[in-house]
Amino acid sequence: MIRTNLVNRKAFLIFVCSFWWMSLMLIRLPLYAAALPPCAERPHLLYEPWIDGRLLCMELVIRDPSVGTLGFTGLAVGDDGILYAARPLAGEIYAFDDSDGDQLPDTPRLYAHGMERPNSLIWHDGALYVSGESTIYRIEDGVVETLIADVPSGGGFWNAGLLIEPDGSIILATGAPCDHCDERREGRGAVLRYSGEGQFDVLATGLRSPGDLVAYRDAIWVNDSAPAGAQNLQDGLRRVEPGVDFGFPRCLADAAGCAVEDLRAIAFDPQSRPLGMAAYRGDAIPALEGALLVVLHGNRGAELVGYQLLALWTDDDGSLVRSYPLMPNGDLNAATGARFENAELNLRGSGFYPRRPLDVAVSPEGWVYLSITDGWILALRGL
Repeated sequence: MIRTNLVNRKAFLIFVCSFWWMSLMLIRLPLYAAALPPCAERPHLLYEPWIDGRLLCMELVIRDPSVGTLGFTGLAVGDDGILYAARPLAGEIYAFDDSDGDQLPDTPRLYAHGMERPNSLIWHDGALYVSGESTIYRIEDGVVETLIADVPSGGGFWNAGLLIEPDGSIILATGAPCDHCDERREGRGAVLRYSGEGQFDVLATGLRSPGDLVAYRDAIWVNDSAPAGAQNLQDGLRRVEPGVDFGFPRCLADAAGCAVEDLRAIAFDPQSRPLGMAAYRGDAIPALEGALLVVLHGNRGAELVGYQLLALWTDDDGSLVRSYPLMPNGDLNAATGARFENAELNLRGSGFYPRRPLDVAVSPEGWVYLSITDGWILALRGL
């Protein structure tokens, strides 16, 4: 009799504790849901550039025209969710905190300064790595450490793109020393791997104006822009393979053996000017699972080309499987059923123009951040 009472009392206590825990969870659920209201109720919701509102929401999280046209050229998101942005002309890195608890950055603070034209950012193993003109920095807890101080540079196109391999090796892309010329310098217009003591190995050559490097589908990809009017070079991206020559400036003077399809695995329209790239991670936007996001900065000609954020998918061999215009997107016009092309969207004010996209980054949970000229940063979130 005594044993039965003890068993019943124990069962009763387990029931009470379980009910208490479930009650707490039910109380917390509305609080979490309140942090992510429906799209139409979000205070910073944007309707342009056009996106597919059936898949995601777009919000303006930062707008600071005082930083200038190239205000935030490089983005990265830490494992703690903090967004970082480079201001190359000011030599500064900014961090953006979430002051109101809505899971989006809103308050800028100076994170590092006095740097040599910081441009490319990547978060790795608890620290922010930064590529400057001739310098690679590592920043942890606001302390700036110079890792490499003699990256090939000096005139010509900017160095852009930075990766850290699991063994700590640093990979970066460097710009060519000049345009429409045949001048070649060791380490310029190339993809380099630094393994220590300032020494580098050349992985690939023949780049002109690389926009970014990205690790995607167990490979390294680099993008590049061709000179205006080039017949055998195109804007595009390709997997980096040991010893590959992407053709600049060799193919400008000698077209033999320089077929476009051999030089670019994925080609874009001439003068699209690909810049930032990011491999999608997280699960906040299911439609982007497995995608490679690419920023097309755009041209300055009479006919608009670029001004777009693309999502691409490839197979294991690096061949393009499909592409999707993430922003602006004119695939669906409910009123007429018509499809607007990218140039038309931009000219009618439903795209980026006259501003131009710069870089893209993805947070651990899967939000997509996009920097735009004149100090704008947008966020794409799931519904």
